[in-house]
Amino acid sequence: MRTGTRLLRGLGLAALAVLLVSSTQDPGRGTVLAFADPHLEDAVRQALDIETGVIRSADALGLVRLVAVAAEITRLDGLESFRNVREIDLSENHISDLAPLAKLSQLEVLVLRSNRIEDVAPLASLTHLTRLDLDWNTIVDVTPLAGLVRLRWLGLWDSRVRDVSPLANLRELRELGLSGCPIADPRPLGQLTQLEWLGLPNTGVEDIGFLGTLTHLKKLSLGENRISDLRPLASLVSLQRLGLSENAIGDVSPLAGLVNLEQLSLWENRIEDVAPLHNLVHLQRLWLDRNPIRDISPLRGMTGLRVVGLSETAVVDLAPLVENLELGPEAVVDLRGAPLDPTSDAAIAALERRGITVYHGALR
Repeated sequence: MRTGTRLLRGLGLAALAVLLVSSTQDPGRGTVLAFADPHLEDAVRQALDIETGVIRSADALGLVRLVAVAAEITRLDGLESFRNVREIDLSENHISDLAPLAKLSQLEVLVLRSNRIEDVAPLASLTHLTRLDLDWNTIVDVTPLAGLVRLRWLGLWDSRVRDVSPLANLRELRELGLSGCPIADPRPLGQLTQLEWLGLPNTGVEDIGFLGTLTHLKKLSLGENRISDLRPLASLVSLQRLGLSENAIGDVSPLAGLVNLEQLSLWENRIEDVAPLHNLVHLQRLWLDRNPIRDISPLRGMTGLRVVGLSETAVVDLAPLVENLELGPEAVVDLRGAPLDPTSDAAIAALERRGITVYHGALR
């Protein structure tokens, strides 16, 4: 009798084991996936349109795009099974460990801005990436990115990168953002000759000689640095937007040939003479605020202007603006804090009659 009881119990346990196995495995749909983070699981369910029930490995293979911004995600365990995903955006979460991404070899777009990432080593195998956004993290070492030679867009804004030499191999890059990084030596960036956009504000850059080879640049941001010599920029004739605010610039003559410029920021420098800018007839936005500029006569012939910043300058005579008859409706002129002469009230009234918005008087 006891032998029979033992046999029944054994058969019962065996049946239970078979039931448990069958609940996690399905020959047609694979194993059940587990997620360490319920917020990540919620995002995956939404992407797969699976509200309830288990998620199996076969389901994972059908996902090509995952977006979960500001979703309170901390862990990525479980994503390693999503081998066919092409695009992931997990911005504004609390992610630090990228190991589960290492096998997602089909990834082309990865956006992880505003997380808690320090180590990017797991990304070294993602050689199909063309866009990688790591802005606003605490990354120091970018060596693991050196082999991602298909990258065309890379964001590392406000990271802690000092050594940019590993990026010199990324010759397909078109856009690179390094704002706020304490770059020790920017010269390796001169090898990225296909760049069309480069962001280097607040990076401690002083010598910009390395930029002379980047002749495809259309947008260049160099604000909040220690730049005084602009001569290396003279060859960058494709530039359309140039940011040079908060530097130590006195001579703008190297910019005279950049005739394709549409936007130029020279806010808070040491500029007195803007005559070299008179040929920049395509300029639409020009900021000269906080410079010791008195004579703005070159602006008379800059017929494309729509925004003119002259606040806290030494400008007295506004006649060149009045005589620039192309300044019209929707144009904006900022004169706040400028020591205008007695004729300025009439000039301001004339500009306003043409539909121009003029800010003037004391700064508040």
